[in-house]
This record gives sequence, C-alpha cells and structure tokens, in this order.
Amino acid sequence: MRTKIVCTIGPASMTLPKMKRMKENGMSIARINTKHGDLAQWEKIISICKKIDCPFMIDINSKNFLWWVKEKKPEYLAISYAESEKYIRGIIKEIDPYTKVVSKIESKKGISNFKNIIDASWGIMVGRGDLSKNLSFEKVPAAQNLIVKKTIRNKKFVIVATEML
Repeated sequence: MRTKIVCTIGPASMTLPKMKRMKENGMSIARINTKHGDLAQWEKIISICKKIDCPFMIDINSKNFLWWVKEKKPEYLAISYAESEKYIRGIIKEIDPYTKVVSKIESKKGISNFKNIIDASWGIMVGRGDLSKNLSFEKVPAAQNLIVKKTIRNKKFVIVATEML
C-alpha cells in the first residue's frame, strides 16, 4: 500500500514556488475545489501542476463545470455528495474516459447507497467535514472506519479528507 497526500490548493498556496515546495515535501495530488475560487484561479493551478509534473484532482460540487472538466482532462475527478450509482455513471459518460472518478461520501444517503457507489467509482473519499454535519458527530469515526475497510476490501483507492488528530 502506498500513502499519498492530496493537497487542496487555494489562494495562499497557488504560486509556483509554494506548490513546488509542497510537491518536494510530499504532495502527490493537487486538489482544485470548484466550490471556491473561479475559472482563472483553477486554470492557474492546473498550469502550475503541469510545470511541476503533479497530477491534479478537480472536485465538483455540481454538474455545472463538467464542460470545463472534460476540456482539462484531470487524472482524477472527485464528485461531492455522491449519493447514487446513476448520478456517478451519468457524470462518467460526460468526461474523459481516462479520468479516475472518486466519489465523496458525505451524507446518510451516500452511506446507505455505498455498495452501488463503490461499484461505480474508481475510488472513494470520506468527506469527514460534511459527514459530521449530516451524521451525529460521534458516529463519524465508525462510519469512516466502515467506508475505509469496505473500499480497501473492494481494492479501490480511498482518501480520508479533513485532518485527523
């Protein structure tokens, strides 16, 4: 098993020197969260990723940016609030066939439909922050543990988002 570090890039870190230093210190994948920023910022991040030879993941919160995702051909696409196999497969049909789809589990419905979601996805991301808003706080560690174990059992890529102390 190989651990990777996915770093969300924002205004404070989207310069060539900073991202280069992040990559030298272990960043494996640069994440672009389309919930924040704008196309110009996201384009800048992608440009820097190409200069430092770092794969990037675009995280979409709606289908509004699929036209742009298709154009950029990211190595990874994270789907926020993935709650059904049908929704995931619909997105997969619209993007580059080589893009690896990572479904984010952030709700009770996502947990309920996990079996079908994992079958439709290349990997899973446990969205601990939003999951803690949608489950009672004390249930998040058990849900996270279950999701991680089932994802590994299915030989899929798994990301646990939001720092853990």
